[in-house]
Amino acid sequence: TCASTVVSGKTPIAVVVYKSADGNCAQAMALKAIDTTSWGSLGGGYDIDIASLTNYTTDESASKDLASCENTAKIIAAGDKHAYPAAWIAHEYKTEGTNAGDWCLPAAGVGTSYYKNKDIIKKGYSLVGGITVKEDEYFWLSSEYDKRQAWYSYSSLPTLYGIDASHSYGKVWANDIYPVLEF
Repeated sequence: TCASTVVSGKTPIAVVVYKSADGNCAQAMALKAIDTTSWGSLGGGYDIDIASLTNYTTDESASKDLASCENTAKIIAAGDKHAYPAAWIAHEYKTEGTNAGDWCLPAAGVGTSYYKNKDIIKKGYSLVGGITVKEDEYFWLSSEYDKRQAWYSYSSLPTLYGIDASHSYGKVWANDIYPVLEF
């Protein structure tokens, strides 16, 4: 069920952070960060360009990537939990009414949507008792920049898109994991 208020008898598990203009698809983010880890590990996925993932090298191009679960599936296919811990943790997350495999690491476009709509999204988190992304908090996105960098969202970024892969923010840094459901 997707609703703008808490529905009696239902347990909230996520807050909508992206909805397409035509309303045909949306993505909802978990009610809290479920872990903090790297995108790719040293000796694992850090220095590897996943051939099946598009490399987004500008904020503008990355902000259009909405393929959260498709990207996560490609990352998982590329390596195990040691190589790509963030994608695996998101993929294995489950809640009441969901199973492991239902959740995924958000794509950069979802991070952009979060950033652009964070005030209303924070109200949604407050309504359902979730813990929204804090100011000055980083969370991983499934969009890849190159073999050593992946996109992340930073709640206080002074950019148009709310995402960033600059400053040599490598895949080995530890950021929070906020999985999303696509529907």
